[in-house]
Amino acid sequence: MAPNPPPLFAVGRVARAHGVRGKVLVAPFNTASAGLEHAKALWLGPRGNPAEGKSFAVTHAERVNLGYIFTLRGVDSRDASEALRGREVSIDRSELPGLDEGEVWAADLVGCQAFDAAGVLHGEVVGLERAGPNELLQLKLVAGQTVLFPLSLVTEADPEGKRVVLTIPDGLFEAQLAAETAQDRAEAARAEREEQGVHDGAEAANRAPESSTSSGTSTELKN
Repeated sequence: MAPNPPPLFAVGRVARAHGVRGKVLVAPFNTASAGLEHAKALWLGPRGNPAEGKSFAVTHAERVNLGYIFTLRGVDSRDASEALRGREVSIDRSELPGLDEGEVWAADLVGCQAFDAAGVLHGEVVGLERAGPNELLQLKLVAGQTVLFPLSLVTEADPEGKRVVLTIPDGLFEAQLAAETAQDRAEAARAEREEQGVHDGAEAANRAPESSTSSGTSTELKN
């Protein structure tokens, strides 16, 4: 970890090693991103805490279908690149392209309080997620549950003030929570059936070798 890391911005994660000479494949959080191949250095660290990572100078980079392939100084073997698998990838914020007026980086919404148009607080943005082409916010509700919310329904965003305003369709949160409850119940029922099956199987195994004495004959087990 560098003693004084610059302001960093998370852009993706190391998906896997590429080849045998230490290259890594980086999967960007935004699959439509462009320009990361021009980064001078990558910071690789634990998710959500890039400043705890390590800086690697980029010696070569290229855009490919699955993301970006980087050659990093000091990473010169497959074992070394495999050791980086899963690390969050960040770059110096000064290397980000400029934003148009009114635009914000989705990653900067993490930590924002989420309100509706009437000013009612619903929770806090705690992460980002993608479902196909859709970008979603992970929203931790005031009651403690976490739901997903379409980024396209954010009507106001103030990252500096840590505040976003959402247009919330009727029943959106309730439908997700109901589905999660039904799934939890189904998983609990399945686990209970599996446990009962193991118990019944154990009882049957314990009974199988026993001899029958009620008629004076014995039970013979044949292959």
